[in-house]
Amino acid sequence: MSAPCIYIPHGTCCQHLRLIPTLAQQTLLPPLHCKGGGPLPILGQPPALATWLRNGAPKILGIDRLTTAVTAILIITAHWETSLPTLSAGLGHDLYFDYSGFPAETYNYTYPAPGSPSVAQRAANLLADNGFFTRLDVTRGWDHGVFVPMLLMHPKARIPIVQMSILTSLDAASHIRIGRALAPLRDEGVAIVGSGMSFHNMGASFGDGGPRVKPKALAFEKTLSETCTHLAGEEREKKLEGWVGWEGAKESHPRPEHLVPLFVIAGAAGADIGHCVFNGEFHGFPVSAFAFMSTEGEELAGKRKVPKEEF
Repeated sequence: MSAPCIYIPHGTCCQHLRLIPTLAQQTLLPPLHCKGGGPLPILGQPPALATWLRNGAPKILGIDRLTTAVTAILIITAHWETSLPTLSAGLGHDLYFDYSGFPAETYNYTYPAPGSPSVAQRAANLLADNGFFTRLDVTRGWDHGVFVPMLLMHPKARIPIVQMSILTSLDAASHIRIGRALAPLRDEGVAIVGSGMSFHNMGASFGDGGPRVKPKALAFEKTLSETCTHLAGEEREKKLEGWVGWEGAKESHPRPEHLVPLFVIAGAAGADIGHCVFNGEFHGFPVSAFAFMSTEGEELAGKRKVPKEEF
């Protein structure tokens, strides 16, 4: 069975967002005034997403047990944009805390998983065979699009990680082609993870435009879910390439960097069926995760969907 490929929400940024204190905390934490995306799922916020990343996603990826067929994880992060596909190729990487304004503890995380120069080179070779020039990077740290979900999904940090950038063009067709080129990695035990958000309009989430944007966001999420779960192969790819014409597209993604990792995942999925495996809300806006796997994995994916609930 091929390794799964999955598109996950890795968390959210926050403005004037108050953390919910645990029972052990005696004082209410102050509101956070944050810039950049953030590590909130590690802090248990939002609860539904944090729980799913900790319990649901590892089962779908098959990394919830001591022995796993997954030999490495390639993560396409929304927080690294380059002119050429670029892959982390060090034996290990520090963490890149690409956010500000969060509690001091969130700048002390470590994630000592090994890198995999061999998987990075294999991915680069596959991309080159399909007409892409690439770069290997041994210095850039793993950003929060990588370490936030991985700290929850695989805290033991034993599986090698390769981080991959998205293109500055943010072009859907190009990223689908990248995914197609990387698809053979799945047969070699490499799980492919797209780390983004299916809704990413922080102005609407924290501003006064929410009531106007929400119907548009719901329409967009409906089309996105139907495209990922009802279509496959070239039909799904063609539909995704035209995403800018969907109702609610601009309102859901004023800038689509958090949607782009899904295009890579869809390309890598090929004819595999998509499943909505997480369905929640962030400040009243829908956020979903989609897993694509061969028929042997469909039952597992179906069992991991959680009901929509307010983060």
